Amino acid sequence: MDAHEVVIRTLSPGDDLVSSLPDLLRADFESEFVYDVEARETAAGFAWTLIRRPLAKTLKSGEILRPFQPWLQDPRGYVAMIRGEPVGYAETTLEQHRNLVRVWNLVVKREQRRRGIGARLLATVEQAARHFRSRGVFIEALSCNDPGIQFLRKQGYEFWGLNTSARSNQDVQNKAVVLWLGKKLNP
Repeated sequence: MDAHEVVIRTLSPGDDLVSSLPDLLRADFESEFVYDVEARETAAGFAWTLIRRPLAKTLKSGEILRPFQPWLQDPRGYVAMIRGEPVGYAETTLEQHRNLVRVWNLVVKREQRRRGIGARLLATVEQAARHFRSRGVFIEALSCNDPGIQFLRKQGYEFWGLNTSARSNQDVQNKAVVLWLGKKLNP
């Protein structure tokens, strides 16, 4: 694939292309590492440690993402196309109270990964965030999604925080802690 073949366009909830996205929006990954989360309380306060550890066996995970959920306020979609076919998707909202853009979905078709499409989508999101004079962009990644975390780190995203009970009360034990990774922008 030539990088010039990829066209990124905006997408709105009423766009006809939205109905073809569920086939694309399979957020699947395989991971050989996990970021274990350890918490300690000391007299001085709390300390969280993220330790990247190998898994005993490869973890396979996947879920279908749904675009433009009704609870999102003014979502913006971006779709990457090659020869008219959607191959990647990003969905964001502007969190005005924090002046940050939140990426809700970022996915690239499995057979199109590692070709720069995800990086192009993130660059488009960052460009839009600068247009809105946002101070940064952030995204959630599960602590077991090592490929996703490594991709985000390569794009300049840093660890901003975590939630040990975002999905269930056993997120730490299930090795599925939500990590927030973000990138500060200069508008």
